[in-house]
Amino acid sequence: MLSDGQDFYDVTAILAGETQVPAVVRKGVKGLGPALDPSCAGRDLPANTQLDLPMWLLPTMAARTSAHVMLPRFYGEKMRRKLQAGAHCEDLRSRCLYFYDVAEALNDIVHQPALEQLTMMAFQGRYRELLTKAHTAAEGPALTKLKAKLTAEETNLFAAGAASMSAFERYRYSTSTAIRGPRIGPNAQKGRLALTRPALQDIANQADSRRPGNVRK
Repeated sequence: MLSDGQDFYDVTAILAGETQVPAVVRKGVKGLGPALDPSCAGRDLPANTQLDLPMWLLPTMAARTSAHVMLPRFYGEKMRRKLQAGAHCEDLRSRCLYFYDVAEALNDIVHQPALEQLTMMAFQGRYRELLTKAHTAAEGPALTKLKAKLTAEETNLFAAGAASMSAFERYRYSTSTAIRGPRIGPNAQKGRLALTRPALQDIANQADSRRPGNVRK
């Protein structure tokens, strides 16, 4: 999220920063009425005007007490009830594409525990199905319907889960994959231990031959 120059070149932060958030402008603004509020009749924006402002503008205005920031409806009590009824069924993407990033940035301003609880409830209620489908679901109408409900953050998580399963399947059916021993200690040699599948099979056979039941008398 854009804040004090941070994430200036982060495309995701820039897009999330464009999310419209309701606020009340406490002080009048001269000459920028139509720019901030298209419905403003004059050039100046009167004090105590309620309007929607982009998320990237709010931290500075709130720090200067120029605006009172409110929570969007998709973080309200109605959303809480929907998430309690079935978080995995809710279409968060249509509510806010960057649902979690915006919530994090808003909480830095409003400091409301209820907002933290709501976003945690949403994530916990959707995480299991999201990764389960990422590991098991085949392309089709059901998967397309699921992806259409995911936020940008959840879409990235889903893609990471699908990629990890693809990598595991490639390893599982590979015939030439080598297992390299971990580096243990600061003086350990790097990458010197490489056990191929035939070598592992030989080790397993030797272990079987040394079992008490297999010892020759």
